[in-house]
Amino acid sequence: MTTRAPTWRRRSSRSWRRAAGRRYSSDLASSDYHLLRPLEHHLAGRKFTNYDSLKSDFADFFESQPPEFWAKGIGDMLNRWAIVVDNCGYYIVD
Repeated sequence: MTTRAPTWRRRSSRSWRRAAGRRYSSDLASSDYHLLRPLEHHLAGRKFTNYDSLKSDFADFFESQPPEFWAKGIGDMLNRWAIVVDNCGYYIVD
């Protein structure tokens, strides 16, 4: 048995309602703004002749990132979550 049905019943019994808006916000996806842009720059102009060379290049990219890169991405995501929560779930406009 999944937890979805019991959770929904508890939520319904408390007169909770779903918040309006989308369930996914690209503003909160760290990969959209933190990871993919540097990866795009890393891959710019490169041509791969097989899957293994592509896979190896991806691994090299991830392994070459310093711990500060990952810490910044996590920190930025937490800040963006706080902004969205403060704005009642609305998208962030930069």
